[in-house]
Amino acid sequence: MEVTEKLIKSGKLFESLSGYHYKHFKGIGVARGMWGKSNRIIIDTYTWNRFNPNNNVDLHALTDCRPSRPWPDNDDSEDGCEEQGDNFLNEDQLLLCSTTVRGYSLKNKKWMTFDVDSVRDIEWSDTAFERLVLPRDQKELILTLIESQIANKDTFDDVIQGKGGGPPGFGKTLTAESVAEIIHAPLYMMSAGDLGLSSSDVESALSTVMELCTKWNAILLIDEADVFLEQRSSQDLERNKLV
Repeated sequence: MEVTEKLIKSGKLFESLSGYHYKHFKGIGVARGMWGKSNRIIIDTYTWNRFNPNNNVDLHALTDCRPSRPWPDNDDSEDGCEEQGDNFLNEDQLLLCSTTVRGYSLKNKKWMTFDVDSVRDIEWSDTAFERLVLPRDQKELILTLIESQIANKDTFDDVIQGKGGGPPGFGKTLTAESVAEIIHAPLYMMSAGDLGLSSSDVESALSTVMELCTKWNAILLIDEADVFLEQRSSQDLERNKLV
């Protein structure tokens, strides 16, 4: 009886994590050939399938099948089947649920498998932005920009010279982290080294990251991005491809 109750509890957790979720994971995530501790994670099986075609998870509508005959013909295999729609799983179905979910570790930047019992709601630090040491007018400007971006997230964001830049130690990373906390959005952090060295690697990595951030409505922070904003020179043509 105790085992059944644990399986039902685990099944309910699995059911509650269907679709897209931004969560905290307190445990060790497992990936192909590696493992790692995770903190903030994205649970998204549909996007998992998009980027892991060789390890695809079969997703289809849940049906409640009651065939009119014990052994229906092959061409009549769907006889008596109806989609359950938004109904909750029954106890028999909960017993069969997986104990793991697929998702993305924002810390490790890897697609991993997570145990459902270790998935938690995020405890947001809503006072992080208030504790940020910046002039009040700059903080008000940042908040206004955030509200504008949220209200017009489906429109094109024009390029403004100098936007989002600043010297080292200026507080860009901490500001991005604080903003992500107050709007409860994922923060995807990466360095210039994560993008690669060749122009093709950078283009491919940026394309992937931008697609993920768009799907998850995440904030993208590229640390040390000023290396791509430097002026071109006639001495290094390969470098010119990156800037």
